[in-house]
Amino acid sequence: VAQIANSLGADGAVVAEEGYGNPDADFVGCIVALENAGVKTVGNYVFENCSKLQSVTIGSSVEKIGYSVFSGCSSLSKVIYKGSSEDWSKVTIGDKNDELVNAEVSFE
Repeated sequence: VAQIANSLGADGAVVAEEGYGNPDADFVGCIVALENAGVKTVGNYVFENCSKLQSVTIGSSVEKIGYSVFSGCSSLSKVIYKGSSEDWSKVTIGDKNDELVNAEVSFE
């Protein structure tokens, strides 16, 4: 995953719809690899219905979170953003991400 993202470059790196329809998938390794590669966009539906997802770390390089990325993530209660509160407020969050918006956000 990291090699693909690195070959695209940070501007082209996108977490795509790989997780769609797979609520039991383990995305932690992919998230870390892509975060390290400088992902800017989290594509639509990526974590939709991942009901076991309790927390997520979002890198400061992320500028956009797509439509329904965290919809159905009923256990999501914590977001760690690797940037400032001011930077987090600039991230574009698509519709149907109530679970993300309502989670507790901490900054590193």
